[in-house]
Amino acid sequence: MIFVTGDTHGDIERFSERQLKRLKKGDTLIILGDFGFVWQGGEEEEKNLNFLRSRKYNILFLEGTHENMDMLTQYPVEDYCGGKVRSLGGNLKQLMRGEIYEIEEKSIFSLGGGQSDDLEIEMRRDNKTWWMDELPSHKEIEYAREKIKAKKEVDFILTHDAPHKIRTSITGEDKEPSRLGQFLDEIMYSVKYKNWYFGCHHIDRKLTRTHYAVYRKVIEITNPEKKSFFKKLFGKKK
Repeated sequence: MIFVTGDTHGDIERFSERQLKRLKKGDTLIILGDFGFVWQGGEEEEKNLNFLRSRKYNILFLEGTHENMDMLTQYPVEDYCGGKVRSLGGNLKQLMRGEIYEIEEKSIFSLGGGQSDDLEIEMRRDNKTWWMDELPSHKEIEYAREKIKAKKEVDFILTHDAPHKIRTSITGEDKEPSRLGQFLDEIMYSVKYKNWYFGCHHIDRKLTRTHYAVYRKVIEITNPEKKSFFKKLFGKKK
C-alpha cells in the first residue's frame, strides 16, 4: 500500500508514532516535502538516516523549502518505477521534480519545492539555511509540463506546495503567485487525476473533493474510496 504524510523536518520521533509503526514490508511511505534529515551532516544525522534506510517499508520524499539542496544533489541519480530518483541508500529515495512514477500500478506525478515567504528568507542565510533553488526553475517546470502533458491523466499528484488558488484559500492572502503556483494552477485544470496531496501548510484538512493538505496524518492513498476512513481523518466531506 502507498501512504503519504506531511513535513517531518528531521524529527525522528515521527517514525515511532503508532501510525507509522503499522506500515508493513513492501509498503511505501511518501513524505510531501520538508524531509529535513539531510541538513548539516554529522554523526547524529547519519545515525538517523541509517535508521530510516533500515525500515521494512520504502521511504520516498519530495523536497520542500527546508532542505539542504547542496547536500541532496550529492546523492546519485538512478531509475525507479519509471522515473528518476536520488538514492540515499537502502530503501530511502528522493523523488525528483516533474517525474511520473508507476508504484503499485498507480501513476504518481511528483513535483517538490516551494517558495518561502519574504520574511522567512530574510531570517535565513543564503546557501546555509535557505537555497534559491528551493523554487523549481523555469527549466524544471517546463520539463514537468512536457511530462504531464504527454501523460494527460494520472492517479495522484503529490507536491510540497499547493496550487495558488488552493493556497489562497488556506492563507487568505491573495499574493502574486510564484511560477510554481501558476504552473500548479495550470495542471489543476488541464490534467485528470483522482486526488492531489500536498504538505507545506502544517494542517490536516480536506479542502476540496480532490485536494488534501497533509501534515501529521499518515494516509493510505491506494484506496481513496474508503469514505469512512477519510471522514475519520478530515471530518465531514465537502
